[in-house]
Amino acid sequence: MPVELPTTKRFNAAVILVNSVDVARLPLILRRLMGGLHLRSGSTFAAAEEEQLSAMLGLNAESLHTVLESCSFVLEQFAYAVTKPTEVAAVLTAAGFADEHVVAWQEAWAEGAEVLLGQLRNQQFGPRVLDSVNWELSLGVADDSTGGTAQPTALIELAVKDAQEGGAADEKLAFEADHAEVRVLFDKLERIQAQLDVIS
Repeated sequence: MPVELPTTKRFNAAVILVNSVDVARLPLILRRLMGGLHLRSGSTFAAAEEEQLSAMLGLNAESLHTVLESCSFVLEQFAYAVTKPTEVAAVLTAAGFADEHVVAWQEAWAEGAEVLLGQLRNQQFGPRVLDSVNWELSLGVADDSTGGTAQPTALIELAVKDAQEGGAADEKLAFEADHAEVRVLFDKLERIQAQLDVIS
């Protein structure tokens, strides 16, 4: 699916600010942003670096923040749409970026997209990840209330851990399911696997 950047007044103002950035420095900024885009914590630039960058580009702190945020936004859109380097120019030109800036974006994306996409693929989005699955089957004793037949059930235990720490499992979720409930769970997992196969 091709990327469509917004045409809002705020985004158009951000495009004008990005176009005011020295085209020789833009690829350096884009590469740095791409290097930190997969990280969810804080800014890519330290406060002291932002001050230096602001002075170097001749922008006040608010304008610099707008430039960095809008560049990050565009890079995220390219990453989530898995945009090919050959498609970048058309998207940016349609959004109003200057021709020389489009070339800088295209070169930076061609150089760093593969690494960024790999980092995003390996990123854990949830706070917890599955560590292990344990299960056991049980067959209850038949009695008059069940019609004389024993109903098999599965006891399933899912162990989860924090995604960031990588330590041992710290929480276990156990549940019991009969044959029909296990079939429903299996069908849903199969559907999830098929969707993962499509996007992988």
